[in-house]
This record gives sequence, C-alpha cells and structure tokens, in this order.
Amino acid sequence: MAPVTDKECILIVDEDPNMLELLRRHLSAKGYEVVSVTGVNKATQVLAARPIDLVITALKMPEGSGHDLIRHIRRNFKHTEVMIVTGSAAIREALMAAKAGGAEYLVKPFTEEELFTAVQRAFSKLSVRQSNQARAYLARTAHEAIVPNHFS
Repeated sequence: MAPVTDKECILIVDEDPNMLELLRRHLSAKGYEVVSVTGVNKATQVLAARPIDLVITALKMPEGSGHDLIRHIRRNFKHTEVMIVTGSAAIREALMAAKAGGAEYLVKPFTEEELFTAVQRAFSKLSVRQSNQARAYLARTAHEAIVPNHFS
C-alpha cells in the first residue's frame, strides 16, 4: 500500500495505552497525522479544536462510551468518518453501533493489513460522502440560478 500523501488526520480514542501506541505507530508509519487520547471528554476537546478526518474509537471506556462519542460526531462533525475497534466478546455491540452510525469496525486481535484495509474503506466512504455533498451543493446552486424565486 502506498504511503498517504495529503496527511489525513486520525484521532484514536481508547482507554488502553498499549492499543493507542500500537495504532499510532502503524498509522504514523503510513504517513497519517495521528492524535491519540484516552477518553471521550478528551476526544470531544480535540474534535472541537481541529479538523479530524477519521475517529477510531473503542466502545467501552471509563468516562462516557464510544456510543456517546459516535452520536456526538454524527451530530456535529459531518465531515468526520468513524471506525470502531472492539474485542471479540463485544462484537454484537460493535456491529449494532456500526450499523446505527454507519461506521467501519475492526475486531481485536487484528493484523496490520486488516487495520489498513478498514482505514482505507473509511476514507473511501468519507470521499464519496464529500463528493455527494459537493454535487448536491452544485445542483442546488444551479437550480437557484436557473429558477428564479417568485415567492420573495
């Protein structure tokens, strides 16, 4: 897989410092800009402070839950994609969360290749969503230019 050239930014949220370090190391080596935090409150602070392209989050954390974080992202950060990382014991919960939030998911333990494949899928979804939003905006703008508003 070729290295990333335009520095997509990934926020990793997990209570496990070893998992944070593993993900940070692998993703940084591929050229991603990576920010890692240990909880939902810190994650919401990072999201408010800077643009994030992808959030990789655990579901169970001591302060708040990954579910709360996903809802917050979907409500407030339309241009941010989400990926859930979960242990095999919580796979049913992860699948439900992924379906509800349209998120990618990755089950622990995973290989480096599985990680990068899931990240690429998440960025592909983000790219399609952004492209669709741009097309919708252009169509709306063209319609407004062609069809005068007679009701103003």
